[in-house]
Amino acid sequence: MGDIEDNREHRDPAKTPAVPIDELVRVTNERLATGNDEERSRAWLFALFDQLDDIAEATKNNLEPLVTALDTTLQNSSATIGNSATTDAGSSSNNANAGDARSRIISLIADALFPAAESSKTSESSASAAIRELMLNPTATSLDYMPAIDVLRAHGLTICR
Repeated sequence: MGDIEDNREHRDPAKTPAVPIDELVRVTNERLATGNDEERSRAWLFALFDQLDDIAEATKNNLEPLVTALDTTLQNSSATIGNSATTDAGSSSNNANAGDARSRIISLIADALFPAAESSKTSESSASAAIRELMLNPTATSLDYMPAIDVLRAHGLTICR
């Protein structure tokens, strides 16, 4: 996926062939498999979320195999990624059966990283709920962005001030 920016400058998008998504699906299944380190699994989900637009562009929007892989793998490895990811992923209004493939992927990732059941009274849970809402609806505004940034920093992401 790293060559996409370079290819935009040198190729006609209509003539550029789609990158097969099979390898990304295979690696996703591998990284999210039960028994893997939770930190690595979460990092992979953040990377997928971050690169989703490039993935869609490179694969010519062939995202359905990734939706299927995430839906299956996240339900099978919910204990690894989040205590209630399976329940939330299955009951979310934006689950793997609702909306376009890109929206379904975002929903599955948000449900796995920040399960709705975690939304309680603690500041970290409140920040997680704010991040989850922003992931699901990037046009939403939130006054709770600083606690959300603290949670992202706690997960190893560098956020500049």
